[in-house]
Amino acid sequence: MSEERLKTLEGYMEQLNQMVEENNKDIVQLKETFKEERLLNQQRHEEFKEEKMLNQQRHEVLLKELRNQNVDVEYLRDQGSKHDMKINRLKTAIQ
Repeated sequence: MSEERLKTLEGYMEQLNQMVEENNKDIVQLKETFKEERLLNQQRHEEFKEEKMLNQQRHEVLLKELRNQNVDVEYLRDQGSKHDMKINRLKTAIQ
């Protein structure tokens, strides 16, 4: 091979080595970025799990309060009905 051709090939090899070196740096940087993203996603997942549990607890408390209110309403209706019956009995007794 001619000297000129060898120099051209050496130049290409140097370019290739630089490209591989840059590529390796990019790969390392991407690996770090993916690792950070994975950790962030795990953290978010844990936060969402905690929030879900809190929401379930709040939901249960609200359901319990709603049931208690329904019981109170039913009790008041029954009492109102009893009083209405007493009033009607008194009205009929007076007449």
